Amino acid sequence: MNKRFSVPYGLVLLGSLLLTSCASIEKSKPEPTPQPQIVTPVFQPAELEKLPPPPPPPAPPVKQAQVAIIQSSASESFSQVAIELKSKLTDHVQVFVLTGSVHQDAKTLEMIQASDREQVVAIGLRAARVARQLKEKQVIFCQVFNLNDGLMSETMKGVSSLPAPEQLFRDWKAMDPELQQVAVFTGSSMRDYILQARKAAARQGIALRHQIVKNDKAFLYATKHLPVSVKGHWLLPDNRVLSRKVLKEVLLFNSKEGRETVVFSPALLSFGGLFYVQVPATEIARLVEQRLTNAAGEVEVPGQDVIYNQINEIGINLNMAKQLGLSIPATYEQFIYD
Repeated sequence: MNKRFSVPYGLVLLGSLLLTSCASIEKSKPEPTPQPQIVTPVFQPAELEKLPPPPPPPAPPVKQAQVAIIQSSASESFSQVAIELKSKLTDHVQVFVLTGSVHQDAKTLEMIQASDREQVVAIGLRAARVARQLKEKQVIFCQVFNLNDGLMSETMKGVSSLPAPEQLFRDWKAMDPELQQVAVFTGSSMRDYILQARKAAARQGIALRHQIVKNDKAFLYATKHLPVSVKGHWLLPDNRVLSRKVLKEVLLFNSKEGRETVVFSPALLSFGGLFYVQVPATEIARLVEQRLTNAAGEVEVPGQDVIYNQINEIGINLNMAKQLGLSIPATYEQFIYD
């Protein structure tokens, strides 16, 4: 007799429900989120030429060189340039003032030579002569009028302290439109500067008569033998040929002769100068700083031996202008020196 096994109906129903539930869960399973595909563009050679070049890497910061300033003395004209330079170079500068003592100045030179200061500014001729002895230093000199002293080299160059001739003769012509001839006497070695001055004068319709003299006596003699047609006399601060005694005598003589004299310092106006012309300390300092910056990191100082400024400072002696019969233009009244 075969035995039949019977499955209770409840179990059959439970199994059916479980199967149905699993199938439902399987169907409701969320689809996976598709990942974005990264496509690397492929450029043809012609297209690559049109693409802008990548930006250059940032330049490394320029290290400010340490600077020593040597003043020939504590005179105001030297100190003004030193003060202007200190304001520009901030804490990268140290100032040394020469005393005129051979022993003391030699110690100053040794101190600078032994220091880590790569650049030196020499203000005045004495300072330039001292700085010329330094080894493996860059030297920029200024306030030196006698350039024929063996100062220039590949590592030692200068900034001129002579006035800009272009502005000088333009200003002079504005004060005296009838001016036609001007005399200037100097020592030797000023050929390049005088050539610039002669061209600048010619552009204003002025003939510049230049004569080289050997000493102050020759300077005075040349002044007293100028033709009457020469109405103007331009004095340059050349201490090789112009002493204080002769300077005052020249100014007195020109004043009596009714000759217009342009001087190089406001202190000379009271002796008969029509107007003074000089380079501002700010402009000298600016040009010196420019040379220091251009030379930083180099072995030699780049550029020409001496660079010239283009800006003058002037002051007019109103009393002398009246004595000479000149009328100061309204635009120049601001330059009248009190």
